[in-house]
Amino acid sequence: MPGMSGLDLQRQLMVRDWQVPVIMITARGEPGLEARVAASGAICLLKKPFGADALVGCLEKALEI
Repeated sequence: MPGMSGLDLQRQLMVRDWQVPVIMITARGEPGLEARVAASGAICLLKKPFGADALVGCLEKALEI
């Protein structure tokens, strides 16, 4: 996303108190990313390439909310 990361977007949603389940998808593997995503309130982090089972698992978590 030009000009904003997924974590930036998640922070903006939290500031506005929009309770939308967020699943983040990345190809990056930087240290601490999983912890930052979890702390942001996102439901799941999928790392590319990911399988259908991983996607379904995240969708099931998102729909529980």
